[in-house]
Amino acid sequence: MNRSELVKTKGLAVSFHSAEFFANPYATYDLLRETDPVHWNDELGRWVLTSYEDAIRVLRGTQFTSRPEHRGVFRYGLSYLDGDDHARIRKLLNPYFTREAGLRKLELIEDVTDGFVQRMLDAREFDFVTGFAKPFAIRLITRILDLPVADGPLLDRWTADVMNAEGIATTAQARLRSLETYRAMGRYVEQFLDDMPAGGEGSLSAALLRAHGDRVLTTHEVTDTVMELIMGTLETTPSLLSSGLLALLRNPDEAGKLTEDPTRLGNAVEEMLRYEAPFQFANRIARTDTQIGGRTIRTGDSLLQFLGAANRDPAQFPDPHRFDVERPNAFKHLAFGGGLHHCTGSAVARQAAGMVFRKLLPHLSRIQRSAHVENWQSQSLMLRKLESLPITVRTPHGHTGSAQ
Repeated sequence: MNRSELVKTKGLAVSFHSAEFFANPYATYDLLRETDPVHWNDELGRWVLTSYEDAIRVLRGTQFTSRPEHRGVFRYGLSYLDGDDHARIRKLLNPYFTREAGLRKLELIEDVTDGFVQRMLDAREFDFVTGFAKPFAIRLITRILDLPVADGPLLDRWTADVMNAEGIATTAQARLRSLETYRAMGRYVEQFLDDMPAGGEGSLSAALLRAHGDRVLTTHEVTDTVMELIMGTLETTPSLLSSGLLALLRNPDEAGKLTEDPTRLGNAVEEMLRYEAPFQFANRIARTDTQIGGRTIRTGDSLLQFLGAANRDPAQFPDPHRFDVERPNAFKHLAFGGGLHHCTGSAVARQAAGMVFRKLLPHLSRIQRSAHVENWQSQSLMLRKLESLPITVRTPHGHTGSAQ
């Protein structure tokens, strides 16, 4: 029985590019997990895994690689390297993404973050995504890499072009735009590093430049590592902040638990990541023939571990569609992947979200959604993020502006 026939016997008509899927992917994930958890999808040309157990097995398994057979866009960063190549770059990056290093960077943008909060409170009517989450992410990554803040909007546009295609683009035009953007971004990074002044001994960018000069990293590895850090931050951080705020606004009882006891915030951030993983899947390629869930996976087959599906697997997370800031095992989510390729910046992302929500907690009772139609992106299968989150902020005396 070939793969197409196998899928037909299951009676599934699953589309990963419909408006309904992007509005609520979890209904599709549940259907697949219940009926065909290791599912060959002709539309994607890949195996789709939706259970937590299968996803974590592949993420941690040495019989799977993230290195594609053919090089293309964005293929020399950590996400696409294994073995010694991965370890060499990871060793260089790790000191800059410890908890202590993250706290130092966040202290440098704390005043700016206070300004974002105050601007939101003063505006009364406000788009949290474009007015807070994205500008905050830009400040964070430009501080980490010592990039010009003024270049942030350009980097954000480039990130959108590349990531839309990385998420299995549906059109040749999107793939071409992604390739052109990748090249432009690579030229930008090379020029930035060439123009870097002497000194900056504590700078990550300076460390990457020295590693290139010492022949520890190739030019492709340096540029792709910088681009990967930029794109990861500019996608993950706004998504985590905006979907996290939305979850709190949808669930005022859970928000109330945090205002009553802010020490719960660390676990709440883990639950936000579980509930709406910013990156919805990780791709791996089978090195050898293997069996998963009774299916034969052939050498060279691609597998998508749907992290968003694994994070809603009731076998791992009871009552998975409920947002619960006290969930005892929320930290076991796979939002940052797993195994060798666990996200380098995960500690900084957690700290950044914790800082922002600590500053928002005293004002949560004043914030309400201006619209109840949720504007989730619908370009990339890889991403789960809000394009906008209009909110209205009541004055301390209870008055509001009109909803936009």
